[in-house]
Amino acid sequence: MLALITASFAPERRARAMGWFGAVMGLGGVCGQVLGGLLLQADLFGLGWRTIFLVNVPVGVPAALLATRVLPRAEARTAPRLDVAGVLGVSSGLGLALAPLVLGREEGWPLWTWLSLGASLPVLAATLLWERRTAEPVVDLALFRVRRRVLHAGRTARPGRGGASHPAGRPGAHAGDHPAVAVAPPDGAAGGDSGTPVRDRVLDRRV
Repeated sequence: MLALITASFAPERRARAMGWFGAVMGLGGVCGQVLGGLLLQADLFGLGWRTIFLVNVPVGVPAALLATRVLPRAEARTAPRLDVAGVLGVSSGLGLALAPLVLGREEGWPLWTWLSLGASLPVLAATLLWERRTAEPVVDLALFRVRRRVLHAGRTARPGRGGASHPAGRPGAHAGDHPAVAVAPPDGAAGGDSGTPVRDRVLDRRV
């Protein structure tokens, strides 16, 4: 549903559509439990718990017919090819690793559990090498490349002296670099006198 909203609505209207989607989902989560309890208590036609599923039929069928006329048609796109080797490699590698971990303790860790764990390593390694070389991998390894960004911490106040954090992590930054506060350069820096306390300059920013 979220993908359908993203593809169907322009960026300026997408936030409103997301808001309606969240409201409907929240209301449905509350009303569904109440109506489900009422249907179970009513026991319509002697169906018991089956009514909470059958009630979707008179609602879902008209909704599906209406969707064919209201929802925009998706543009034809080339379907991606299935990475069969990647699917087999990931499935077999995870299966070889998870099966002994789940069953090993109850079985007393027999020889096959250790052989299975050992075999999972080369299978997963070969699968990763294949995924790096294939054009359309089933597991996109680029998603796991997280770039660490260092956040510059400002100066903290020292006892007996005035202190403030530098805007944007740079000493002597200009007023426009920070929405509220700018400070003078640190001691000994260009434009500041050595041995003189740093004076904080608070800018009264009027919007």
